Amino acid sequence: MTSLPSDIAAEILSRPRAVIGTGTQGRRVALMLASRGGEVRIYARSAEGREEAKSFVAENLADIARRVGGTPGHIVLCDSMEVAVANVGLAIEAVPEQLELKREIFRTLDRLAPRRCRAGEQLIILSHQPVH
Repeated sequence: MTSLPSDIAAEILSRPRAVIGTGTQGRRVALMLASRGGEVRIYARSAEGREEAKSFVAENLADIARRVGGTPGHIVLCDSMEVAVANVGLAIEAVPEQLELKREIFRTLDRLAPRRCRAGEQLIILSHQPVH
C-alpha cells in the first residue's frame, strides 16, 4: 500500500529534520523547515558555519513562521553527521555543487540515516515567468 502525501508529511514533521550544509541555501532550508515547528538539526564541518546558520534562523524565524502560518521550531547544531541524522524523518543535502562531495554526503546518509528517512538535495526553483 502506498502512503498518501499527507501521511508522509505528517511522519516527517513528527520527527526531527536535518540540513547538511550551512551556506546560503542550507540556512534558508533550515529556516523554512523550522517555520513548521519541531526540531531542525544543522550539520556542517565548520563550527563557524553552523553558528552563522543558527543566527540567521534565529533572526528570521518568528517572522517567517507567522507569514506561513506555522509555529517556530528550534535549531540544534550538530558537530557530526551521525548525530544530525539520528532518528530524523527528513535529511536535506545543501552543500556546494561538487559532485564528489555530494556523493560522499549521500553515501554517508545512506549508511547513517534511519531506514524510513526521506533524503534529498536542496532545489533551486526558478520562476516559470519569462525573463525580459
